Amino acid sequence: MIGTASIRECLINPEKTMDIMDLVESGGIQYGMQSFDQSIMKLYRQGAISYEEAMRQATNPEDFDLRLKGITASSDRGWNEFERTDA
Repeated sequence: MIGTASIRECLINPEKTMDIMDLVESGGIQYGMQSFDQSIMKLYRQGAISYEEAMRQATNPEDFDLRLKGITASSDRGWNEFERTDA
């Protein structure tokens, strides 16, 4: 996690703490940040870990499985580089 102005604001303001994950996930291209699940997705796509291991380690296996199947929310723009099969 990079200490951007937005991240700092979330750390200072308890009401915004829940926004940190979204900021990390969307900060991949610009800041090089990634969530744990994005890292797992990249390892899986590269063939470094199996599907079973990815599911065991995912913070939310059900959401992770949906993401693997290409089902995402429109707010998940930060995941694009991790979902590519050529990554």
